[in-house]
Amino acid sequence: MGQVYGAMAALPHLKREGRGALIHVSSMEGRRSLPYQSAYSSAKHGVEGLLEAMRVELIHEKWPISVTSVKPAVINTPFWNNGLTKLGVKPSGIPPLRVP
Repeated sequence: MGQVYGAMAALPHLKREGRGALIHVSSMEGRRSLPYQSAYSSAKHGVEGLLEAMRVELIHEKWPISVTSVKPAVINTPFWNNGLTKLGVKPSGIPPLRVP
């Protein structure tokens, strides 16, 4: 809900200025879910839906405020060294996805 509250706090200021940009961090999993990642994918799908709705509403109301979603790639951090699994393989990040 942090991104929702952030957008709600920023929009009145951007409207008062008469222009601006909202930039949110999301994930490719908001567009394409992966096995064993349902909670994360659902949360990021919600962010993508929020941003699309805001984008369309702002266009409809003719506000010159852009809405952007940044989807960074997987980063090789120590997180992958500490993941527990019973699958018999070391966890790793997903390779880059291409979504049409």
